[in-house]
Amino acid sequence: MKSSTQGPIDQADWFVTSLDRGLRVLRVFDGSTPIMRVSEVAKRAEISRAAARRFLLTLESLGYVGCDAEQRYFLKPLTLALGYSYLSSIGIAELVQPILDATMAATDESCSMSILVGNEIVYLARAKPHRPLQIVIRPGDRLPASVTSMGRVLLSGLSEQDLNEYLETAELRAFTDYTITDPGLLRARIEAARNDGYALVDSELAIGIVSISVPVCGPQGDVLAALNIASQARRSRGTDQVFPHLSKLQSAADQVAKILASLPAGFFHS
Repeated sequence: MKSSTQGPIDQADWFVTSLDRGLRVLRVFDGSTPIMRVSEVAKRAEISRAAARRFLLTLESLGYVGCDAEQRYFLKPLTLALGYSYLSSIGIAELVQPILDATMAATDESCSMSILVGNEIVYLARAKPHRPLQIVIRPGDRLPASVTSMGRVLLSGLSEQDLNEYLETAELRAFTDYTITDPGLLRARIEAARNDGYALVDSELAIGIVSISVPVCGPQGDVLAALNIASQARRSRGTDQVFPHLSKLQSAADQVAKILASLPAGFFHS
């Protein structure tokens, strides 16, 4: 009888380089560079111009990217299906939505959950009160981690090596006059979030928007996700409005942590 035991499989035997490069092409598009020429895509994806062109033409034919009259490429809505497939596969929104809804009802402020993907946060679920003139954010939306309270909480869970790499490579873009763009100061805020167990951001993403966030931790204390409560300062009293809700937010995070503990390991590590 032959043994069914197999030895280790070398990556060279199964790794599909073309798929890796094709996915890299999709990932180079973000909020700071939503539309690019072939040469720009090639540079950011670290592939040849010819390869970038082939991948873009393939993605265009599949409906994932579009091309304008000036031969500039951009993502099309079909790419959202990739993210929503992930969200649907774990059913996380349905599991945590009642907790977010209850927190929103108890605070009369919006409550959201996100994870860290690269240098951005991705919203998984959100509950918001019905008010006019609110910023529209939906599950699947992404924002720079550096300017959001959830982002700083999530960054506080990185190892020192990963945090150093983030601070060296992330584009610290100024959205308002209050946005922190100095890497040293941002590091201090992230480390404060790690020590305090929460992060508070006021008017860094948009004037008048203030939010407070806490981590959702796994059994080993690793940061899996983040929850926040956000308010519009022009309607309330800025940080005085959200800080009193910290204990309610921490309670909600504990409830979400129990749900995440039942999910397969690795879902919340990009």
